Amino acid sequence: MLVHAIGYRLSAIGYWNIAVLFLLCSCTSRQGKLESRQFEAPSLAGNRLGVSAWQQLAVYLPPSYQDRARRFPVLYFLPNFDNPLWRYTGGAYQGFHLREAMDRQIKRGAAREMIIIVPNTLHFLGGSCYRNSPLTGHWEDYIVKDVVDYVDGHFRTIPLAAARGLAGHGMGGTGALELALKHPDRFSCVYAMSPALFDQNGLKEIGLLSDQQMRHWQANLEKWQGLTEASRRKRFRDFIQSRLNSPSREVFWEGLLVSYAAAMAPDLALPYPHIAFPLPGLPAGSQAELLRRYENGFGGWDDKLAQFLARGRSLKAITIEYGRDDEYPWLRRGANYVSGLMRARGLPHVLAVHAGGHDSTLGPRLETALLPAMSNALRHQP
Repeated sequence: MLVHAIGYRLSAIGYWNIAVLFLLCSCTSRQGKLESRQFEAPSLAGNRLGVSAWQQLAVYLPPSYQDRARRFPVLYFLPNFDNPLWRYTGGAYQGFHLREAMDRQIKRGAAREMIIIVPNTLHFLGGSCYRNSPLTGHWEDYIVKDVVDYVDGHFRTIPLAAARGLAGHGMGGTGALELALKHPDRFSCVYAMSPALFDQNGLKEIGLLSDQQMRHWQANLEKWQGLTEASRRKRFRDFIQSRLNSPSREVFWEGLLVSYAAAMAPDLALPYPHIAFPLPGLPAGSQAELLRRYENGFGGWDDKLAQFLARGRSLKAITIEYGRDDEYPWLRRGANYVSGLMRARGLPHVLAVHAGGHDSTLGPRLETALLPAMSNALRHQP
């Protein structure tokens, strides 16, 4: 009888240990969730180049999102030029998978739980520089209003600027920095990865307005002259696709130039595609104004920082980072130049220089630098 009782107690203890072990495993192995949403963005409707107003979001929901009493801060991540959003979620950069990476950082205690949104910004022109333009749509408003309002309306967010962060890579890094400086009422933190930033000579060094590119564009305008608008639309799309899909970097940058110009210099008084270039023969005043608009696209940081400081609002955290061996020297110089302007104005920020190039170490930088820094800078639910 005694032996039977002892055996029963041991069995009960064993069952209890197994139950506790199962409970612990189920808690620690909880995973976040990655899903896709599609919605109609009012800010993109009615644009002249026919870019769709229906857009897609990749949404990461942290493991504790299943607790319906909890709300979470949100990180908005902006893709680089000509990059589909899946490149930042599906392993394209050194095997970086957003869900697995964020889950690992949470489990290690390096990052706190947050929602992450990667909006689509890709269309047939490759991108819109996160600018408002009648040609491709109001992409600044799309991010700042449409995406944020949709996310706040459909997920359990903390709907405050203190709980929203903005980050991006390449042209997305430029967009993140500009939008955060312009809208500190909507975002409190920014992390710009390898952003395209001009110093005083940036436009010249990037080579976007080379004589060869200007000659090619002038030749296209002459070929399209006299065509119906429908024919011009087809020729223009074919031209852009042939450039952006070219294996030649030089040819690809012809497409980048046109996309940049559509964002910075739209002119509805011109024939389709309504883009103004500083071509030879323009009046001196018009030429100078166009060049100023092209310069201020990725440049004009004196004015941009002055306008930010004049708004009287601060950002909790500003990070500019790039790879030490980034293949675009003008980009490295631009990051250091903007950092210097911030220091001169007493604007707290971090300038981080990592190993690698523009993309070559991006995956590890996303996981071990961006995710912990932003998740810990944002306001969380008490």
